[in-house]
Amino acid sequence: MYDLIIVGAGPAGLAAAVYAMRKRLDFLVLSKDLGGKTNHTVALPDVEDYTIIKAREQVAVYRSRLHYRSELYRSEEVLAVEPLDAPEQQGFSVRSRRQDATEQEYWCRMVLAASGTSGPRLQIPGIKQFWGRGLGSNILSYSHAFWEREVYIHGDSDRAAGAALDTAAIAKAVYVTLNPGATVSPELLEKLRNHDRVHLYEDARPLEFLGNDFCRSVVIQPSQGSPVTVHAAGFFMEFQPSPVTAYLPNGVDLDTQGRVVTDKHMESSMPGIYAAGDVCDMGREQVLTALGQGAGAALTIYQCLRSY
Repeated sequence: MYDLIIVGAGPAGLAAAVYAMRKRLDFLVLSKDLGGKTNHTVALPDVEDYTIIKAREQVAVYRSRLHYRSELYRSEEVLAVEPLDAPEQQGFSVRSRRQDATEQEYWCRMVLAASGTSGPRLQIPGIKQFWGRGLGSNILSYSHAFWEREVYIHGDSDRAAGAALDTAAIAKAVYVTLNPGATVSPELLEKLRNHDRVHLYEDARPLEFLGNDFCRSVVIQPSQGSPVTVHAAGFFMEFQPSPVTAYLPNGVDLDTQGRVVTDKHMESSMPGIYAAGDVCDMGREQVLTALGQGAGAALTIYQCLRSY
């Protein structure tokens, strides 16, 4: 039986793995890839590379540690976590699926959910070509690069509206399209309509992203009239991500957005199951925050295991 199984190998999971190594825990990381969201960063045109805070470089260091200790990582998708039925065994059963579709089962004393979130990827011409090259998601990580520049944001909820208003505080102009049927609070919608730096297209959608080496423009279809071409320095899809929690057992409390509710020690409502990074209610969709949460959770788990 393992001391700990870490589900996910993004920033939170990798940080937890490194600290579990330092404390000599008997652990295993299960994840379909290494790096998580840091595998999908956005390069921006005409932005000096050094101006972007590269927390992903720290993630790369942690990832190399796990590569070096390859026996601690398995490229498997976790299907289910369940408490062990045997009264003499305190812990969890973790069922996973390998890339060859065969299933595995592991036992562990504690579980750290660091499985992050997933989001929709629109099927629009140019999305695949320019993703990561001037086009991406999570503008919060890049908004400082748009001082007195133009940026485009598309979404369907308060997330997109809030991102647009935050960015408008420093950008020259923010072009916003909201999907038909978007669920934006009346308060935020009114602020968007009245902001002198926000150009709002309601009930609109992007038709195509264009550019050369980077995405440089987007063709949008307003609710009325002919398509409009918008040129900008960056393009962002801001949809509410879905926490990856389907594998967790009943009894693990989730908040209204589907994130794992945790206490100050990163423990969930079910003793022995912890959560860190974007999958938990304390997640901030920032790499540095996730690194700290993963490390903190691993240290707490170590202290708990010492008391067994």
